[in-house]
Amino acid sequence: MIGAMAVADAATFGFSNISDNSGQAAQVASQLSVDVTLRSGRALFWFSNTGPIASSITGVYFDDGPGGTSSDMLQNSIYALVDRDEGYNGLDRNRGVDFTRDSPWSPVSPPNIPGGSTLTPPFQTTGLLAADSDSPTARYGINPGEWLGVVINLATGSIDDLFDALESGVVRIALKVQAIGPSGASDSFVSGLPPRPPQVPDASTTAMLLGVALLGLEGLRRRLAK
Repeated sequence: MIGAMAVADAATFGFSNISDNSGQAAQVASQLSVDVTLRSGRALFWFSNTGPIASSITGVYFDDGPGGTSSDMLQNSIYALVDRDEGYNGLDRNRGVDFTRDSPWSPVSPPNIPGGSTLTPPFQTTGLLAADSDSPTARYGINPGEWLGVVINLATGSIDDLFDALESGVVRIALKVQAIGPSGASDSFVSGLPPRPPQVPDASTTAMLLGVALLGLEGLRRRLAK
């Protein structure tokens, strides 16, 4: 997993594997990421596959809170995609990626991320917050060196609130990845954060804290000597 580092109005999140049918899921997880930022008052999720392991992200799913039906942070459907067929506010289209948003007349298959029921709490796609690649799915998925933009309206809160929800796991994103390595197997991945490492003060900070402590002890010694 890759931690989220919020800088101004942008943050990057990584993924961990739910399954390991390919035997390479942990390595593939390290090449998957989503940049989240605010654009024209909407949340833009920029999915990337950096490689080098052969793989194709063929499905993206959003869980906007327990139960799969709430809309605490995000509206219940995708506003726009940025791929070979669609663009958003002048963003370049990715000619190698072709996705379709979930809708009653073009439902995403499967409707929920495979293996999502094994998570705690179970991953459940909220409303129509999903998209998958068109046929042939692996070819039009997000292969190494490619990307996909997903634009969703914020229902409540600010972009910083969304960052907090993603960091805490209140909002989760899942990826279906196919055609992994020589086996061509499929695996599932979910956004998340590892434990944050303890902060070690540098030498100057340590010296300052030690100096404050010594001053405090000297004051106490003088009071006791009176």
